[in-house]
Amino acid sequence: MLKKKREGERSKTRIQHAFAVKITSELPLEEADKLIDRICRKLAQKNLLEAAAMFIQSSYPMAYWGSQAMLVLEPFIAGFLELFWPAFLKVAPYDHLQRLFENREYVQRFLARLDDYLAEKRQKKRLNKRKRWRWR
Repeated sequence: MLKKKREGERSKTRIQHAFAVKITSELPLEEADKLIDRICRKLAQKNLLEAAAMFIQSSYPMAYWGSQAMLVLEPFIAGFLELFWPAFLKVAPYDHLQRLFENREYVQRFLARLDDYLAEKRQKKRLNKRKRWRWR
């Protein structure tokens, strides 16, 4: 009985980490922050901050799998972007974007930066509203 229990514990410890994914992104933190800031500025210019925040928050649990799908579909998507939307690749190179979404910490930093930009946008809107209703 004791021998079976030990064998069960050994097999359990072997299988326990069989599906664990250790993510080591090659994208340095400083470069990721610059990329995140460039993307957020572009989204702010296009007035897409809310939509981007909602999309990334809803797809956060599947961000790693999405980055792997980006890796598999890179020849098609990168070619499509080069042909029809080359300005996007100037803001965020495809391989950097894929590596950004591969690491959950970077996705969390991206969401935090989006929230900062949204708070800044709300603050500007409040100030403009106050200026409009000021008595003279």
